[in-house]
Amino acid sequence: MRAAWTLAGALALALAGPGCDSGSSGPGDDGWVEDGEEDGADPGQDPGADPGADGGEDGDEPDAEDGQDAADGEDGGDQDTIGGRPKSPLYGQILFNEVLTDGTAEGDPNGDGDTSQPFEDQFVELVNVQGADLALDGFTLIEEDLSDGSPRHTFPAGAVLPAGHALVVFGGGDAPAATATAEFHSANAADPPGLSFGLHLSVPADAVWLLDAAGGVVDRFCYGSPAAGCPLQAAADASLTRAPDLTGDFGPHDAAAGANGAAFSPGTRLDGNPF
Repeated sequence: MRAAWTLAGALALALAGPGCDSGSSGPGDDGWVEDGEEDGADPGQDPGADPGADGGEDGDEPDAEDGQDAADGEDGGDQDTIGGRPKSPLYGQILFNEVLTDGTAEGDPNGDGDTSQPFEDQFVELVNVQGADLALDGFTLIEEDLSDGSPRHTFPAGAVLPAGHALVVFGGGDAPAATATAEFHSANAADPPGLSFGLHLSVPADAVWLLDAAGGVVDRFCYGSPAAGCPLQAAADASLTRAPDLTGDFGPHDAAAGANGAAFSPGTRLDGNPF
């Protein structure tokens, strides 16, 4: 398993005049500190306090933050930023539904027959939870602690995620053929020749963002850093999945109700049925 990469940065404090925001800190500051942490007012730090993470019992839209990262603003009331990044108008319309941080999980998640490069089998599964198709032109996947901040995947012009469908991005290798309700891609990061990082998901802690073409946050998935509002722990030899799909809390796939012990299910619901 690839060792975790960490990004140590210095947090610069500056005095600000009236009307200036001196409390925002983006992910580039130290790799983990997020707005709202200093005064403990971030409602996303309590996984049980988020009414949207109860599997949809209140009838609201699925909650993209899921108690793991409600980094809104420095006072916990600013709904225009997520972890110091601006919130996209599409925020919450596409969700991370399953993430495999451990590419050494038994089996061959991307199905290309090659298990010698575990980073290639890491994946993120995104699902369009809205009732309309969504254009993904210029959307990017950004991983938290890669030092140069380069996108791990950039969606091309004309890319569309149909309503209710899933899209899976693997770290590398040959992606499977599309199905009726899911499509699959291999990360197209512009890494140096001969040196591929794939999705660069690290253990025990990391985060991955889905950003729109303007850099706005559509959704964010993070784990392994309770102090930064990311209490979810990486699973060994299994993905982390919402259970139930789309509306539930994240947990190890092989322990999820209905998964029948399966370690992962990219492009399908956790029980193997199509979206």
